[in-house]
Amino acid sequence: MHELSVADALVELVRRRLPAGALLRRITVRIGPLHAIAPEAMQWAWKSAAEKAGWSGAQLELDLPPWRLRCLSCGRRWQSALVDELCVCGAIGAVLEDGAEMLLLSFEYDAAEMASASAPSAPAPAHSQGPV
Repeated sequence: MHELSVADALVELVRRRLPAGALLRRITVRIGPLHAIAPEAMQWAWKSAAEKAGWSGAQLELDLPPWRLRCLSCGRRWQSALVDELCVCGAIGAVLEDGAEMLLLSFEYDAAEMASASAPSAPAPAHSQGPV
């Protein structure tokens, strides 16, 4: 199950960017269909990897876009769940426009001083946005 290696890689990527002592709350990841990620397996793998990293309860949001194809005959572009879908013009041989992406889109965390505070209310999360 390659989802475990993907989850471990995500942990390392976040760890390099997370401020010292911060508590990770959520990550959002876009993974294209070329990676053949099974959503349930990825959630399980993330939970395991996050717990090992000390981020028990950190949530994973997956964005799993479809294949993006282009017809070589008519130039039509479309999205499909199937990589070998024929164009509506009947031509065979659409090419992949994308599907290999794997991006850490954002992560949310509680800052170190806030995570260690003993206040009864939950601290507002800090954010990191954009591909990191």
